[in-house]
Amino acid sequence: MKVINACLLIFQLVAVPSHGTCVCGGAVGTNSNSTTLAPAPDLSPTPSDPDPAPSSGPSSGPAGRQLTAEEEEAEAEEEEGRRLLADLIDSRYLQEDNASDDNETTDAPEVTTTPSVEEECVCPPEVITTFTTTLTFGTPAELEGVDFAALKEAIITSGSYEDTDTAVVTATIKVSMSYTFEGATAVTSDECISAVASAYGVAETKVMCTEGAAATTTENVTTTTAAAATTPVARRLDAHVDTTTAVMDVEISFAEDEAEAALTAALMAPPPVVVTGQTVTAPLASVVTVEFVSVVTSDEVVDAPSVADVETALTDFEFTVTVDVSAPEISYTRMPCSASETVCASGYDMRSGSESIACAGDDCTDDDDRETCCTQVATAGAHGTCMLGSLTVLALSCNFAF
Repeated sequence: MKVINACLLIFQLVAVPSHGTCVCGGAVGTNSNSTTLAPAPDLSPTPSDPDPAPSSGPSSGPAGRQLTAEEEEAEAEEEEGRRLLADLIDSRYLQEDNASDDNETTDAPEVTTTPSVEEECVCPPEVITTFTTTLTFGTPAELEGVDFAALKEAIITSGSYEDTDTAVVTATIKVSMSYTFEGATAVTSDECISAVASAYGVAETKVMCTEGAAATTTENVTTTTAAAATTPVARRLDAHVDTTTAVMDVEISFAEDEAEAALTAALMAPPPVVVTGQTVTAPLASVVTVEFVSVVTSDEVVDAPSVADVETALTDFEFTVTVDVSAPEISYTRMPCSASETVCASGYDMRSGSESIACAGDDCTDDDDRETCCTQVATAGAHGTCMLGSLTVLALSCNFAF
């Protein structure tokens, strides 16, 4: 029976879970209901308790009675079970808790649970802040020899981020110009994209055409209409015919490893752009810009660097640029409770520290995140009833007194 009890204890020890962790969208969070073990006991013998010498003859029981063969076998099995238990406990604590040997004999280990307020895994918010830094070069030729890796590093260092934040910057080179189309038929954006892509030898997906400034002239033209059946004399009507000059703003995009192709497109002589029925005038001078899109992942919204911050970071570069920084756009992988205006309905208040508590997804929802983000407001109904009862008793007492 003792051997069976020892085996049951061994099974319980093997079944004890390891320290708990939780996964927050790919990141490890804090498990507020983790399981730990009590300090490991040491069942090894001490100098004051040496191992007994093996018996050379039959063992004797109480009052000197010799044990039977069956009793000796049971005693040997019990001793073996105790040794197996001690070895297993020592091995388990060396692996999981790295407990030191304190040469003390204690009871079996106890399983304890870390107390906490929250019962579930607590994940920090994950906020995505995106902003664009645009550098406009003074002349297209200054694009030649630009070190884009160093430029991206300078853009990152111009911001102020925590050690736990991650920032990824992607650069896109854009060559812009304007084409003027003169004719009676308007030029569509698709027609412009197709003609420009063909002229510059790039994919249509790299070209964008938008309407620019347009000038309209009107000429008076006299036309004659057919005479009506009831009118003996034909009528002459004045009409207006519009001659439109359409300006299309053209933008061709290149990846940072296509800088040489972008420079060629910016410096080359304007190629002929052919649109059926339209007369095309030469484009204005090309303009080269580089857009750096920064995506910062953090546990709270970060500020985009100022123009002055970027200009300071670029002081070591030998080119002339105009700097512009867009306002940040905010999105979430795990929205902080404080960013939601609807998760706490009537009768609920936002928890303290809600800016550090995350909802399950990119948007807080009433059903899934209310318990995480909100606490229910205690009502004063019971207190009011007690007060009313006390006043009633007081009034009745006064009536009896007078």
